[in-house]
Formats: sequence, C-alpha cells, structure tokens
Amino acid sequence: AIAACTPIQSDQTNNPNLNPAVEEKLSPNNSPFTLKKVKNSISNIKSSFKGFESVASLVSPSAKRGKKSVAIDKTLVHDLVYKAESPDEAALVSAAKNIGFAFLGRTTESMTVDIFGQEYVFDILNVLEFNSSRKRMSIIVRRPEPLGGGIVLFCKGADNIIFERLASGQEQLIEKTSADIDEFSNDARMQPSHDLFELKASTAIQDRSSKIDVCSEEIERELILLGATAIEDKLQEGVPDCIANLRSAGIKIWVLTGDKLETAINIGFAAQLLTKEMRLWIVKGSKKDSVAEQLDHVYTSLIPSNDEQKDETGPDDTHAFIIDGSALIHLLDDEKSRQRILELSDYFHSVICCRVSPLQKALMVELVRRGKKSTTLAIGDGANDVSMIQAANVGVGISGQE
Repeated sequence: AIAACTPIQSDQTNNPNLNPAVEEKLSPNNSPFTLKKVKNSISNIKSSFKGFESVASLVSPSAKRGKKSVAIDKTLVHDLVYKAESPDEAALVSAAKNIGFAFLGRTTESMTVDIFGQEYVFDILNVLEFNSSRKRMSIIVRRPEPLGGGIVLFCKGADNIIFERLASGQEQLIEKTSADIDEFSNDARMQPSHDLFELKASTAIQDRSSKIDVCSEEIERELILLGATAIEDKLQEGVPDCIANLRSAGIKIWVLTGDKLETAINIGFAAQLLTKEMRLWIVKGSKKDSVAEQLDHVYTSLIPSNDEQKDETGPDDTHAFIIDGSALIHLLDDEKSRQRILELSDYFHSVICCRVSPLQKALMVELVRRGKKSTTLAIGDGANDVSMIQAANVGVGISGQE
C-alpha cells in the first residue's frame, strides 16, 4: 500500500492550499525558523495533482476490453530502462511511467519526475529506510511550487502496516482497497518537530538503529491512503515436479514467504504443497493470548496427551500448517510454543509461514536445525532470503531478477 502525508511546512512556502495549525519554535537550538504543523486532509494531497485526470480515466480502451494494454503517455521522449533492487519496484516505476508519471533520475539531493510532459524536481530531505521490523520505507520531499509546495512524506509498505498508520475518515477507501488487495491475492500468481528528533537519532552513538526506528514511527502516522499495487509472481515451470522429487528423496519442505496469507495458500496449491483433501490448520493474529490458544487447539487436536497413544500416532499426510508472521512473533518468543511447533512438524505434510520478515525466516531455519537436529537446506532468489540462506546448513541462492 502507498500513503502520503504533509507533516511540516515552513513559513517560506506560504502555500494557500495547506491548512497550518499550531506554530512551534525549534527552541532547543534557538532557531529563527518557525515550523508549522499541517493538518492532514485528502485535499492537501489532491492539490498536488490539480488539473490532472485520474489514473482510472487514463486506462486505454483496449485494456478495458481485455486486450494487451499499451503505454498511453505520448509526451515522454526519454527511452528509459529501470534497474531496481527488486522486480516489484521496477514494475511499479514502469507502470507509473506508462500512465504519465515518469521517474527520470535522482541525485543525493533531488529527483526529477516527468508528469504528462512537464518535468518537476523534488528536493529529497530524508529517506526512512526499509528494514525487516518496519516493513515499510518512506521518503520526505519538498514538492515544487507548481504542485503546491510544502513538505510531503510518501510511504510504501505492507498493507497491514500502512492501514494502521492512516488518518481517520478514510474507512470507505480502506474497505475498497482491502477488497482490491484480496482480489489481487486470489487472482495473481502473482509524523512535535520531526526534523529535530531525526537529527538526534541519526547522530546517536549508541542504539542508533532503534532510536531512528522510534523517530520514524513518530513521523509515519496520520497518513492519507493513495492506493495499493500488486505484481504478478508466477511459479516457474517445473516447480511442482521439483517439489515432488524432493519429497520422494525424504526431504520435508517448509515455505517461508513474505506474501499475504491468501497468496501463500494459492501458491501452496499451485506448487502442490496443498491439496483440497488436506485440512489446513491456520494460526494467525497479533494478540499473544489468542495466538497461544490457537496453537494449543492444533496441538491437542493432533497430539494425544496419553504417551502410549502418542507413540502409535504417526505423521498424517492430510494436514497442513500455516502460520502468519504476526502470530510467529509471539510463538518464536515463547520456549513452550517453539517446542510445540517442532513436535507438530512431524504431523504435517506441509508447513507454510507467510508474511514473515527476513529475520523470521532465519529464526525458523535455526529453530528446525537446532531443535530437530536436522540438516537444513534453504533456497532463495531474493535479497530478503540472504539471512535464511546463511542460517541453514546448506544455502542455495538462485540468481534471477534480484
């Protein structure tokens, strides 16, 4: 999901489209500059693109009829080829270019964007980097005066992370966006003075990373939802056959993915890790007590309390275990829960962990390697798989788009 806010504006911008409120002085440094908090409103963001048609109205007729879509922006004369850290970032920028918003280039201090044939330069004030715990990234820019001026934060991250940081009054848009995201999942294989706080954190000698995360949390809130994106992510040919061959060699397969629950389940069926005959045991949620109760239910349902019965009960190929990343946070922090996951693993045909961070991927590999005293093999094709690959006995990195 993508969101934005206009957190701070200086006196010098003097933009009539924004609604300034409570003035604050930078008293710690006795700075002569006065900063104003700016009230978040959707009108603030819409003013940036005043006079531009909506993206929805720019879809070509051929695309609506199911035919191959074509770039409709005829104003761009640059022949651009984007190189990005991940394929989804390159896809997002390329799609924006095709509908008239072309990213032309960037320096350490600014970036240039072509909007329907007119070039604009945005000053880059700061970048709040992505990490496995934040699951989002933000950039703070100063808009050019023709687009309304002012300072704006743009944030892109996982939908659940963005939704909980949105300003109130957007319930209808959130509901519609959530429905679109669910459709993507099913169909696709597919912020007081922020500057001052950020300065103190970024120059700290001790616990710099955690202090920056705390400041970023202060800044990235009261956002205005702009929309959501999805990227097609099909399985390569031969994946189901490859998985079947690994199973025939006696290898148990766990899937650790950052995808949504629905997407992960769809991939599981496509890769034949899941079948319609299987019973899916799902543990999800962010509340510790609820997660523990769900795991207890799975454990007592599959593993009898009587030791003699337990010895007679073997692995059952009709069961699959699916854990959400939010729930996994609590499970990995509790010794009893970790032990139960290890015991349950023998009773499942497949285990899928979804919405997991790179760190959680590594912790799960470490849990199985040490807890089961097994030789583990980790295979990944992205930058977020590196820690998992390093945690396994044998790590395989596949050279691909990333």
